[in-house]
Amino acid sequence: MEEATPDILPPEENRRVPSARLFDYLKQIYGRLGARISSIPGVAVPALATEGGATGLANDLPPINSGKLAYAGYLIIFGFFGVFGGWAALAPLESAAVAPGVVGVETKRKTMQHLEGGIVSKIYVQDGDLVKRAQVLVRLDETQPKANLDLLRGNYWSLSALEARLIAERDGKDEIRYPDWLSSRKSEPAIAEILEGQVNIFVTRREAVVGQIDILKQGIAQYIEEIHGLEGQIVSENRQLSLLDDELKGIQILLDKGLARRPRLLGLQRQKAEVEGQRSQNSARIARVKQSIAETELRMSEVRTTMINEVVEKLREVQSERVDIAERIRAAEDVLTRTTIRAPMDGTVVDLKIHTVGGVIAPGEPLMDIVPSDDQLVVEAQVDPNDIEVVYPGLLARVRLSAFSQRTTRPIEGRVASVSADRLINKNTGQPYYTVVIKLTEDPREVLDGAPLHPGMSAEVMLITGKGTAMDYMLAPVLRTFERSFRED
Repeated sequence: MEEATPDILPPEENRRVPSARLFDYLKQIYGRLGARISSIPGVAVPALATEGGATGLANDLPPINSGKLAYAGYLIIFGFFGVFGGWAALAPLESAAVAPGVVGVETKRKTMQHLEGGIVSKIYVQDGDLVKRAQVLVRLDETQPKANLDLLRGNYWSLSALEARLIAERDGKDEIRYPDWLSSRKSEPAIAEILEGQVNIFVTRREAVVGQIDILKQGIAQYIEEIHGLEGQIVSENRQLSLLDDELKGIQILLDKGLARRPRLLGLQRQKAEVEGQRSQNSARIARVKQSIAETELRMSEVRTTMINEVVEKLREVQSERVDIAERIRAAEDVLTRTTIRAPMDGTVVDLKIHTVGGVIAPGEPLMDIVPSDDQLVVEAQVDPNDIEVVYPGLLARVRLSAFSQRTTRPIEGRVASVSADRLINKNTGQPYYTVVIKLTEDPREVLDGAPLHPGMSAEVMLITGKGTAMDYMLAPVLRTFERSFRED
């Protein structure tokens, strides 16, 4: 009894399942090849089954039931799509924003520069050297910075000694009292010369002032002697007047009795008037001399006042200049100290740019970079602005290193530590991006079988933004299209 076939098959005339059509096609190819091979003498080719019967290899082939093959083919197709559809609807998948990244250190590499520049005196390191904090890397020639510092220090010592001398002059001291730090170094030739010079100036200026005052004092002494002489004359004149008064009284009595002549009386009166006039002149001269003494004393005071005013004004300038020089000395000491360039941290020297002793370094020119050795390694990723809305600190990330086999090495897990506040522009490509820093939460050596992780390695960062199914991802574009299609303008 012949087996029934499914109703979905077409009539016998056109009922050719793919396997049957394939068999017919192979049979045609075999026939053509056999015709060519048969033309070779001594070679016989077995014949396949033909429409009229079966000969050769066709006799050995089992009969083909086209209905069963079609049924089996449809069963396989429906089964595949059923399993795939179930997997697509149920199997969980993670969605991620993928971005290129580079391994770096948390505090970034440090670029060594010199503010003023200078001439290279000695180079102590090479590319790849491990250095410790404060280790000397490069020395610059210190001739000019040291000369400048010595000049400023000499000026500071001179100003300090000058300030002490001016204070002594202002206060009327007999000697200069220098600061302890300066007087304790008077054994040094340079400082001893400065101190001796100020002492000489102090003595000279004091002698000049004292000389002026002594001259004025001598003038006052002469005025006083003159006053004493005038006062003596006045005393003598007073006595003369007293005697003349007594004599005039006697003459007046005699004149009243007629015993004396009147001219005698007039002569005595005239003599008395002359003496009184001389006494008045001497009194006036004493007043004038006393005025001269007062003027001389004022000049003496003016000499002191003028000197003190000059000293105070000069002292103010010196103190201001000394403070300025002190600040410049601190700056010069800093410049001299920085001629010795030291490592700011433990790390590795990379990208050394100076190689010639005696070469000139421009101000601010990069000398080398120091990659910190004890800082935590991070990955800096450049995330597309279209993906940044789903990226935030704490987001799970997986880092795959390009230097290791992706087939045998799994990604290293980490977390987003920070996201740049604004987008940046890649100078090479001109493309915008956001900088996202990922801190690794796994020890890279455990994932990489002990292999070290070096700054500068390229990486691919997958920022896990959510979970879904394959069906969600396949239907998402369709749903978005429908949403845009039905949205009103």
